[in-house]
Amino acid sequence: GVARGARLIPLRVHRTVSQLNTRNLAKAIQDVADGKIAGDPKVISIAMGGPPSYSLWKAVTAAESKGVIVVAASGNYIRTVVWPARFRSAIAVAADIVRCRPWKHSSRGSAIDIAAPGESVWRATLNEKSEHIIAMGKGTTFATGHTSSAAALWLSYHRGDPALDALRAEGRLTLAFRDALKRSSWRPAPDPAANPEGSSCEFAPWDKAFGPGILDISRLLDSPLTAQRGGRLSA
Repeated sequence: GVARGARLIPLRVHRTVSQLNTRNLAKAIQDVADGKIAGDPKVISIAMGGPPSYSLWKAVTAAESKGVIVVAASGNYIRTVVWPARFRSAIAVAADIVRCRPWKHSSRGSAIDIAAPGESVWRATLNEKSEHIIAMGKGTTFATGHTSSAAALWLSYHRGDPALDALRAEGRLTLAFRDALKRSSWRPAPDPAANPEGSSCEFAPWDKAFGPGILDISRLLDSPLTAQRGGRLSA
């Protein structure tokens, strides 16, 4: 619902979102980095995670070096950030709620890059009779979907810009996107008028364990294309 013109290419790697063996996930990411997936995807959205592995780190690092943005869920109910979100080569996403506060069951920590809507999110699903319905969902899965869609819009918005091509060639596109997310993010203000139009916030000081702030796509698109020169390309 965010990047409506984006083309989705689903890659089935596991039956559950909890990954104890990340071999298939690592292979899927590596295949994208190596240009083996038809359609040449530029954003990978991962709503699953588990423990780290060398193959997973290698795949995410390869994707970053090839200019593919990996956006991954930080995790639910376990507090600590899971992998691959925890790798520095990925964008780690926490969840916030409609009242502009962090979702209490979202993972958190210094690895978080951004918070995005992750509670009371309308989505297509199945009921107990396996019928297609529309219902609300919650979790960092939905926050990840918002952020990966924002990445698709960001790439489309800057398409044809020589600065974008240069960042991709240098393997610095993820760094640039992370910088843009940080600069364009926002935190609830004591004065409701200072918050984005249409928001309905209950003010509380923002917990930095959930990243620099909340995703703001409009400000993201207006953010200049830069990447900190001190940034690393590895985890």
